[in-house]
Amino acid sequence: MSEQDLQNLLRHNGVSAARQRAAHFVESALIQRVILIAILVNAVVLGMETSASLMDSYGRWLLVIDKLCLGLFIIELCIKIYAYRLHFWRNGWNVFDFLVIAIALAPGAGAWAVLRSLRVLRVLRLLTVVPAMRKVVAAFLHSIPGLSGVMAVMVIFFLHRIGAGHQVVRRHFSRMVRHHRQKPVQSVSNHDPRELVDGYRASDS
Repeated sequence: MSEQDLQNLLRHNGVSAARQRAAHFVESALIQRVILIAILVNAVVLGMETSASLMDSYGRWLLVIDKLCLGLFIIELCIKIYAYRLHFWRNGWNVFDFLVIAIALAPGAGAWAVLRSLRVLRVLRLLTVVPAMRKVVAAFLHSIPGLSGVMAVMVIFFLHRIGAGHQVVRRHFSRMVRHHRQKPVQSVSNHDPRELVDGYRASDS
């Protein structure tokens, strides 16, 4: 959530004092820094878990840290849902956070194993915590319509060049076929191989 979302919540009537305090708490600078540190630590742990040697030596501790980070994310998510209620789901970044954490809670066996492997997406929560990153992503999404126009022009240009190249090759091939059809068929055995090579070079030029 952003400061604007917090202000919108506080302007609504019927929001209890407990929900207001919860919103202020979860949106405070201290809590946001803690969440940011937890995301970075979790990213390092997820990277270390890909090493067999590190898992053999520190696997138990890495799993404990991973669970602690996930627990912190769940607590933050629960506080936000309690504070914002329906307003929570009106923010796309909150929905993204919810999906990322839900994937992390998927069982590690059976058909859910594929979703479990996507827990590395927790690193992308940096996009929701750091405001500057959110602005970059928003600017990129707003630029997609313009980029699609550029891509359409490039596709048209390449199609034109492909068509022009096809016509040039087709005309050249047709001239070669006509040229070889007009030449009389001669026995190869009656000619010196060097003369045949010179003849082919002259016809190609």
